[in-house]
Amino acid sequence: MGYYKDLLAKHEDQRDVAISIAVAAKVLCRCEWHPDIVMDAGVLDPSYAYRVGNAKLKAGELGDTFGSPREMTDSVKAAIEEHALDYCPLCDKLMKD
Repeated sequence: MGYYKDLLAKHEDQRDVAISIAVAAKVLCRCEWHPDIVMDAGVLDPSYAYRVGNAKLKAGELGDTFGSPREMTDSVKAAIEEHALDYCPLCDKLMKD
């Protein structure tokens, strides 16, 4: 059980770091009123996020979060795809109510 718990924790850490990379690259953004909500910033080409991530990886800023540059770019790509909405669902719900 400990192995799977550690694996899940590592995956969650990678996801959080990948989101922060994409936000730093302005490929994703956080809702102004709901900072836990991450959404698409309207950038069509996510390659800038990969470059930002690779620069952070080479500078040692990401610690041992990722085992390779490929693992990092795959995580950033997944984070971008996961947060493809161009609006905040909470704001949208509040506007409809």
